Amino acid sequence: MEFVNDPVKSKRIFILMLVLTIVFFLGAGALGYLYYHQRQLYKTLAQEKENLENQLSSATSSSTDLTNQLKDQLKTCQTAKTKLDAEKKTLADANKTYVSQNTTATAYANFLKYLGEIIDLHDGLQNISQAEYDRGYALAQATGNSQFTSTVNWAWNQTDISQAKRLARVIVEAANGVINNSK
Repeated sequence: MEFVNDPVKSKRIFILMLVLTIVFFLGAGALGYLYYHQRQLYKTLAQEKENLENQLSSATSSSTDLTNQLKDQLKTCQTAKTKLDAEKKTLADANKTYVSQNTTATAYANFLKYLGEIIDLHDGLQNISQAEYDRGYALAQATGNSQFTSTVNWAWNQTDISQAKRLARVIVEAANGVINNSK
């Protein structure tokens, strides 16, 4: 320990130690400040993370609620669709029946109109040509009622029975066909 006896060396060592102590304390202070600042950043980051997790949790809860609502709406819509499909089928069947009835009623109307033209042309059911008979028979067959077709055939071929009776029977059969068809 030579420097203890030498005052110049002691002074230099003292100054060196003083500078080193100051640098040490300044470094420790700087490191402490950096540590404190980093700790504050970490706390802020942790708080933001917690806020984001809360937002994610509430968003997940909201999306779950929304999903459940949408599932309920989907079930409601599917139920309504099923009911509408059943109604559609019922209406389609009713329409099909209506079209069929309308077609048959139109066939009877066409026959009766033709019968009226024949009666007007021939002043009754006499002197009907084969072509007129064939057309009338085809119109009777268009009704789809074999009994009506038989009655028409009978009325046009039974000339020994009065025209009024034959006509009345054809008209009654046509009316019955329309009534039976509309049920």
